[in-house]
Amino acid sequence: MYLLDTSKAITLEQVLQRSKEFKANKNSYVNFKTTEANCWLRFDIVSEALTPQNISLITSGLDSVFLYVIEKDSLVNTYLQGTHFSLANRASLAPLQTFHFTLEPHRRKSIFLKARMDNYPLSVYPLTLLSAHSAFAYLQKEELFRSVYIGGMIIIVLFAAYMALFFRGRLYLYYLLCAGCSLCMVLIYNDYHYLFFEESPAFIRNKNAYAFLVTLLPVFYLLFAKEFVSYGYVAPKRLLTTSYVTISISVVLLCFIINEEDNLLRLRPYFYMTVIANTSLMLFYVFKALKNGYRPAWLYVLATFPVLAIGTWEALSDFHQTPIQQMHDLYYSFTLYEMYILMLGLAGRFKVYQEGRKKLQQEMFEMQIQIEEKIRQRIGLDLHDKVGGLLAALKINLDFFQKKYEYAQFDSYRKIFEILDTAADETRRISHSMMSNQLQERGLLSMLKELYLDVEKPRFVIQTRGMEHRLSPSLEMTLYAIINECVTNALKHAQAQQIEIQLNRTKNDELTLIVEDDGEGFDSNKSSRMGKGLVSLTTRVREHLGGDLIIDSTPGKGTVVMVKIKIKK
Repeated sequence: MYLLDTSKAITLEQVLQRSKEFKANKNSYVNFKTTEANCWLRFDIVSEALTPQNISLITSGLDSVFLYVIEKDSLVNTYLQGTHFSLANRASLAPLQTFHFTLEPHRRKSIFLKARMDNYPLSVYPLTLLSAHSAFAYLQKEELFRSVYIGGMIIIVLFAAYMALFFRGRLYLYYLLCAGCSLCMVLIYNDYHYLFFEESPAFIRNKNAYAFLVTLLPVFYLLFAKEFVSYGYVAPKRLLTTSYVTISISVVLLCFIINEEDNLLRLRPYFYMTVIANTSLMLFYVFKALKNGYRPAWLYVLATFPVLAIGTWEALSDFHQTPIQQMHDLYYSFTLYEMYILMLGLAGRFKVYQEGRKKLQQEMFEMQIQIEEKIRQRIGLDLHDKVGGLLAALKINLDFFQKKYEYAQFDSYRKIFEILDTAADETRRISHSMMSNQLQERGLLSMLKELYLDVEKPRFVIQTRGMEHRLSPSLEMTLYAIINECVTNALKHAQAQQIEIQLNRTKNDELTLIVEDDGEGFDSNKSSRMGKGLVSLTTRVREHLGGDLIIDSTPGKGTVVMVKIKIKK
């Protein structure tokens, strides 16, 4: 049975005199919606056991609870509980409001309970009556639940702090603020602040601290959502301005909360307005990103939807009979779930960022190849047309000079002609190797055969397998540059007598390039002697092609360069 005390001045003696005014309640809990009155509950307990029974009465989430045990119109015990009382003044230190007393056989006891709730609808949690043993097990389960939640949230906060410090990005900072704010809300609501304060400060006791965090949390979520979906949706200037205006209004209200000494029960609608505005903008960002096909935004929806649903249900508590404490228990579970899913969302977004970064690097690499090939083509044409022409003109003039002066030594001229022929052939080979248009027209294999198979010294051997179809132009250009670099090194530094080039392509589109020479070789363990060419080669293969490069060389036993890559469709 229950009785409302709107004057907040009725004493226990007056309540006993007005016992006929109590109204019956059919449920195990009472929801008085939004009221500032004190609520008196009364119920009787009778034991049919043959021995005294130790029993416990458990409830939750009330700001203050006065419990009186009456037997034969005499006061037997008085208990104090609730968030307004420090731990030292409570009947029990359990996180739930627990009252222990003994019930003698066939004796009736009347229980009077005066409850008060500030800033929230006055909802008396289902009163659970258990034996001492069952109550201990029940409290252990509840404590385990809260410990798992708080421990999980602390781990997430530490993880978010590490990411914020390591990446130094606003996205990870906002995630840290969201997780930290949610954790602080639960710590305050469950009285963990008494671990730091002998007596609860007024800012916490009157629930203004909780209202502060409730108003601040959607601001962090809005900022986090804007950064989270930035790869999927770039907000226009008008939307950004609207977001900053709602955030500014929220900050003004937060300043008002800090300066307000009384409870904010009557001002709740104003805070709901800013919470709804910030939440709506957050959802707008997310759904715009979903509309653009940004997949990580689905994780954001899956994470926040349960929390938004329970928050909406709590805001409508004046219109339903669900105890506020039960909704808070759901909020704990959903918040931990939310932070975990958002952590996965951050990982997914980081993956998208890495893929975009690799794609940009690949585009820059291909652009670099195109620029290099244009330069090579221009140099090749100049070598072919200008230097080649000058060598031909020099050869003609020398021939004329020999015929005019018959006394010139024939052997000397023959040596000069041989040098000119060699220079002309080498100029032609270099010019052809640098002209990318021929590579694009003929293909990689044709260019390799034309360049190297006619060379007498060193001897070239070209072997292929699975190369019936041409590769992409950019890949052919890259492989062509790699082969030229390896051949140049073998000719310049190794004095090789034979160079073997192998190209093998498997059915799984795995390509292996091997360039092997029988030259002098070098110590491959000493990277300082590799030269800039091989270092550049390593960077090109591993970073741009995403492949593996193996260089095996021993002094006096030649060099083997192996490149393994996965051909992308």
